[in-house]
Amino acid sequence: MAIWSSWLNDVMPEVPGALLPVVEHAIRRAAQEFFARSKVWKTDRTITPQAGVPEYSLSPSIDMTPVQIMSAGRLDIYMTDEDMQRCFGTDWRTQTGDPKDLLQLSPASVRLFPIPSEDGAPITVSVAVIPSDSATGIPDEYAVRYRDGIAAGALARLMKSAKKPYTDEAKAAMYQGQFEAAIGQAISDRASGFGRARSRRPVGWH
Repeated sequence: MAIWSSWLNDVMPEVPGALLPVVEHAIRRAAQEFFARSKVWKTDRTITPQAGVPEYSLSPSIDMTPVQIMSAGRLDIYMTDEDMQRCFGTDWRTQTGDPKDLLQLSPASVRLFPIPSEDGAPITVSVAVIPSDSATGIPDEYAVRYRDGIAAGALARLMKSAKKPYTDEAKAAMYQGQFEAAIGQAISDRASGFGRARSRRPVGWH
């Protein structure tokens, strides 16, 4: 685990006079935005269909906040009630059978369609996550790969602050550009399968 303070040597020299808690908060917020937009940090949860039970929780860890379900094994994913009605009719909520689709109720909860008519085999759900507000850092594998991008995001946030010794709109814009480029690279990593390969390492849902 790479804790937020491990970024201080990358950030503090550029923001003289910045308070340590302010800097660590900016690093956390930059990491949250980075992973929310790139969706490169993924972890797996397993749900086991039970007869007559339509909804399931993905039970996130206290250190992670789920943002989007990326895949669900053999099931197709739908995002809204309107999508379900359009595809399966207005009575879709009462239909039963072998689940073939999944509705994301929230990033941490899902509904199977149709409602399972009998107990079924486990289904692996891949979820994109970000560090939670209480997280103290991120897994080393992501910190190594995206350290500079997250540092740039933190610096952009800090330098946009009003009336601080380190306020600098020009540098903020420069670091924001570096941050955007890092997010773009992470999205490319995910699209090429790099993110999927990295997610095989357990990352601690509780």
